[in-house]
Amino acid sequence: MLQFMRRMIALRRQHKAFGRGSFEFLRPDNRTILAYTRRYKGEIILVIANLSRFVQPAELDLSEFNGRIPVEMIGRTEFPPIGDLPYFITLGPHSFYWFKLEPPAEPIKAGRAGAAAARPQLPQLNLEDKWNTLLQQEYLFSLASDILPPFLAEQRWYRGKAMDLTTSRLIDWCKLGTSFYLTFLKVQYGTGEEETYVLPMKIAEGNPARSLAEEIPDSVIAALKTRRGDEILYDALMDRASCDIFFSAIGDGRSFRSAKAGSLRARPTALFEKITGSDTPCATVRKLAVEQSNTSIIIGESFILKFYRKLEEGKNPDVEMGLFLTEKSRFTGIARVAGTFVYRDESGAESTVAMLQEYIANQGDG
Repeated sequence: MLQFMRRMIALRRQHKAFGRGSFEFLRPDNRTILAYTRRYKGEIILVIANLSRFVQPAELDLSEFNGRIPVEMIGRTEFPPIGDLPYFITLGPHSFYWFKLEPPAEPIKAGRAGAAAARPQLPQLNLEDKWNTLLQQEYLFSLASDILPPFLAEQRWYRGKAMDLTTSRLIDWCKLGTSFYLTFLKVQYGTGEEETYVLPMKIAEGNPARSLAEEIPDSVIAALKTRRGDEILYDALMDRASCDIFFSAIGDGRSFRSAKAGSLRARPTALFEKITGSDTPCATVRKLAVEQSNTSIIIGESFILKFYRKLEEGKNPDVEMGLFLTEKSRFTGIARVAGTFVYRDESGAESTVAMLQEYIANQGDG
């Protein structure tokens, strides 16, 4: 029980909406059910509590959040999406739920060029239960060895195009949101050289999947067949909802445990609140058309999320310099750093995954 309480306290500290967000009561017909929402900088948390010593049903009017997906925050369990009808839920005696209402998958726009053509032969996987099956050993091997290498070969940020890839394997992964995982793929070449790439991957179904497949076909990794129907596995960095999760995680300073005893930590800088203000910038998101070894996403025309695809152990010079000028010298002639994402593996070695900066528009490319 003590460990559970500590976990609850830590979870509450990670989400500022609990303490700073707006407060709005919901009014279910069952008067033994207490339900309310908290909102802060685009994050929406739904709290439901059973005040009775008996099991109780509840119907909640959540039509305002139509399309969003309630994700139970303690176990990161995904519940059915919210629709137009009242949302039905059952609670045990004196039990409660904390839900984060996450937006559905939505493709982001490219900066200049249109969508690329779809890959002619999209690999397929038959799964019983999405990630719970995909991350089992038999599917994990197929994903890393058969499906991801061809996808890598088509990406501009992949550095091994001229080399002979001999083996590849997923060495770690972290769950960040609804069907959303940050994965780490290690590849080895015929020369013996190794590289590790970071792949944010997400699964979409139904209308969002069809929309993604049509608008950003070059970001689709594989077609999935599950008991819920046809779905797709895609590069989550091309999804507006995923960018929203990255942004809010940095603001709240969240930490995520990885599957292999590692961790992923979002770190806001001392100037994060001053730089970001009280806006919700992820309403508009687009990809920067020019990219080489990184992927850059423009958020709200105010911030740029630079995602380092190739993992480099140790200090990132780009990040180190930006942090020094932002926090220590308080130099104002640069795009100030708002925060970073840092991965620590099971040995304790750290690598920078992403950096959030102010976005300053320019007139051309250098």
